[in-house]
Amino acid sequence: MAYICGFSSLTDILALALDLRSLQKEFLDGLTDIATEEFSRFFGQFFVEQEFQAVLSRICRVMQDTFEATSTMDAPERMEEVASSTTVTLVDSLTTSSSGLEAFVLKSIPDFRYAVSSRAAALLDDLRRDYLSGARGAAPASRYLNKTRPIYEFVRVTLGIRMHGSENYSLFANGLGVDDVTVGQDVSLVHEVCRL
Repeated sequence: MAYICGFSSLTDILALALDLRSLQKEFLDGLTDIATEEFSRFFGQFFVEQEFQAVLSRICRVMQDTFEATSTMDAPERMEEVASSTTVTLVDSLTTSSSGLEAFVLKSIPDFRYAVSSRAAALLDDLRRDYLSGARGAAPASRYLNKTRPIYEFVRVTLGIRMHGSENYSLFANGLGVDDVTVGQDVSLVHEVCRL
């Protein structure tokens, strides 16, 4: 407990960081699922299984790299950029596949990009809402943690300090400081508990 007391603001920051990493992991897992489903739907019939898996792997890798590189963008534009990043891989793969239907297949690329982009944006919005509202539980990152789990659960479950950002998510619909406890208030709570 003395360790926590010395770093009361750090514990809240740590919990928030763990929630954000957990949200990101769930998003990237979901993005891979979306890419797999949409790639299979639009282009699966044009590749033999080994080719399919190799191209899908490259597509997922480029999408994840683009997701990491576009962190300053708003979600809808970011997801469009993530989906668009697959174009070169798709064109290269489809024009060298054994299908022989390049012109027909290439016309499906914009539809594939739109499907991935819109589904990824919806997934990211759902995850953000669920993490901020508590719909995924009081400590949604717990299942991904090892040694940091006790301090994370102390902050999230024992003290009941939720992830910050719900006011921002709702575009401050009720005004600033109305729906969300401030970080300072949560730091004070951790500090007071440590003093007991």
